[in-house]
Amino acid sequence: MSDFTENKNAVESNDFKKHQLYQINPGFILRQIGGESVIIPVSEDCAISNAVMNPNESAVFLWNEFLNPKSEEDAVMSVLAEFDGPEDQIRHDVHCFVVESLRLKVLREVD
Repeated sequence: MSDFTENKNAVESNDFKKHQLYQINPGFILRQIGGESVIIPVSEDCAISNAVMNPNESAVFLWNEFLNPKSEEDAVMSVLAEFDGPEDQIRHDVHCFVVESLRLKVLREVD
């Protein structure tokens, strides 16, 4: 019985996170410099205050998707509509983007 309860709780918490909204932290900006996209921290409270990131095309697409609050699932649907690839790989890639962006504080959870 306790295994069922634990599994049910795990699924419910995953469903909750599935609907969590994320948005780009205003402490970062995306700019084009010399034909390349770069993400620049512009706030002192950023996790990476002294580095510049060079995102690839799909990361730039996701950046633009998360300029307004969006769930991970909504981002997956947008990527599936824009890029060709296996859905399971796209889901994995979007999830990795969200997790890493949260870790670096490029993304933030919003209500």
